[in-house]
Amino acid sequence: MCFKFFYMRIVFFILLLTVFKGFGQDIFEVNKSLGLSENLEYEREIRIYKDFQNTNNVEIFRMYDKGNNNWKVEISYYAKDYKQCTKKDVIDFPKESASNPKPRDPQLIWFNMLLADIEYLPNLQDIKYKLKNSTIEKIDGKNTLLKKVKTVPNVFSYSIFVRNAKVNNYFVFNDPEKYFDLFPDVNELVSFNKLLSVIRNEFNIWKN
Repeated sequence: MCFKFFYMRIVFFILLLTVFKGFGQDIFEVNKSLGLSENLEYEREIRIYKDFQNTNNVEIFRMYDKGNNNWKVEISYYAKDYKQCTKKDVIDFPKESASNPKPRDPQLIWFNMLLADIEYLPNLQDIKYKLKNSTIEKIDGKNTLLKKVKTVPNVFSYSIFVRNAKVNNYFVFNDPEKYFDLFPDVNELVSFNKLLSVIRNEFNIWKN
C-alpha cells in the first residue's frame, strides 16, 4: 500500500511537470507569487485557476482542510503582465456558537464538489468527440453520415487540481458554460457546471 501511494504521488508530480511545461510558466509563476507549492499540500484540497484570455488575468480559487475539519478558502487575483498577485481574500469557517447557531458547513460544500465527479473528470479535449451534431442524410442517393463539430471562442480556461486523500486529478476545461449551452446532455459538462454552481452559490464569485 505504501509503495502504491508513493507511486501515485510520483505519477501526479510528473503530470504537474507536464502541465507547467504545456502552459509555459503561467501556473508556476502564479504559485510562486502566492507562495504555493507545486504539489497539493493537504489531503483534501482543490485549486482552480481561471484564466481570462482577453484580460491576461488569472483568478485562483483554493479550498483545503488543514486537518480535523479545519477548512479555509483563498481567492486570489493575479496579473500575468506584472507577474504578481493583486488581491487576496481569505474565508474562514467559524464554528457553531450562540451568535452563529447555523454556520456554513465546509465539509458539506466539499462533498457537493465531490458529487460533481471532480476526482475523475477528464480534460475537455478528451471528450471533444462528443461535442458535435451528427445526422444521416441522403447525398446522391446514398446514406451519408455527417458530423458537424461545434467550437466556441476561447474566453475562459479552467485548470483544476484536486486531491482527496490518495486520489489526485488534474483537468482543463475551456468555456464549459458555453459548451454546456450547446450540449446539455454531455455528462462531463453537466458535472463541471455543477462544480461551478457550488462555487458561485457558496462564495459569490464567477457569476458572469
